[in-house]
Amino acid sequence: MTEISQNFQRRKDFLCLTVEDEQAMRNLDDALGDQAYGFVEGFYRHLLSFPEMRALLPDDEALDRLKALEMRYFLRLTAGTYDEAYGDERQHVGLAHARIGLSPGWYLGAYSHYLTELLPRITRLPELTPEQRNDAIQALIKVVLLDIGLAIDSYITHRDTLIAELRDYGAAFAHLPHGTLVVTDELNVVFANQAFAQLAGQTPMALAKGDPLPVFMDVGSLPALVKQALQHQHARGRSQLHFHAQALAIPVSITVHSLQQPDGHAEPRLLITVEDLRKQEQLNRDLLNAQEVANIGTWLSYFDGKPSLTPQAARILGWPVGQPFKYADLLGCVHAEDRAYADAQWKKGLATGHTRSKCASRTAPAPAGWMRLARSSMT
Repeated sequence: MTEISQNFQRRKDFLCLTVEDEQAMRNLDDALGDQAYGFVEGFYRHLLSFPEMRALLPDDEALDRLKALEMRYFLRLTAGTYDEAYGDERQHVGLAHARIGLSPGWYLGAYSHYLTELLPRITRLPELTPEQRNDAIQALIKVVLLDIGLAIDSYITHRDTLIAELRDYGAAFAHLPHGTLVVTDELNVVFANQAFAQLAGQTPMALAKGDPLPVFMDVGSLPALVKQALQHQHARGRSQLHFHAQALAIPVSITVHSLQQPDGHAEPRLLITVEDLRKQEQLNRDLLNAQEVANIGTWLSYFDGKPSLTPQAARILGWPVGQPFKYADLLGCVHAEDRAYADAQWKKGLATGHTRSKCASRTAPAPAGWMRLARSSMT
């Protein structure tokens, strides 16, 4: 017998969980028949009547996964076989609930539902004799207490793992200037640095308890970026993040990287970097105002490769504001006689990083329609 098996057996011995108790549970299992499904459905109706619980289950898919897990859990509870494999499975279930952010208090409170639902049913089972009902009740209490001990072990294991990861992630990301998170694929927070905590109006430790991000913020497009990063290792986008502790949404640039995990690690990890764009957007507004006064426009190309005209540039070129714009469209706005020259100058700018040229727009003949084209590279 291995050391793990010996420890598990000692737990059973301490609870006086005997082979007779196991037989009593098998008798109970036979008498309950197919009542497991109704019991699990009732359990989750009770669970979801609390807003704290609903926040931990972001979609029906997550709920269905937990229901299936709970169904197996309940069927094993009364099956009458309580060996090392049973203990491993119980700890797996406990870890699953710890990872979605369910606190130990709520998880252990669920056992009250087990007992208050099952005990009255046992007393009414006609398939059992009064003595068998009494044996089943005593055996059930012992098994539930065994499960509670295993659940506590699961939460301790999860906590110790988080502490170890926090040390590693803290050394790597704690002092980065942008908000930085490490999350699971279900958006449970593993690590948050000070910069992100400030954005969220929280403390790093408050964020890094394993709670899901929806507890702190409206996640918006973040799940889609996470899915993309899991498929392609990397994803990037812009969004407005609304933290529950903040009055206004914050414009941000979000970058998501899939982190390589050691072999056998249970969950994927993702590194999320959040850049606060409020100052940048204010500078952009100031720039646009200055361009309008100086009658200067710019053509910008962001990280996604899509070029865009500033409103003043669109007005100068006679292009509808906000309409998609390509380099070919730029040449189309240049007078036909000047297009070859403008194209050559632009390509020169691509090679040298800077160019200036003067040509006529298509909307007016020179000199009234003169416009100056300039290209500068920014790193």
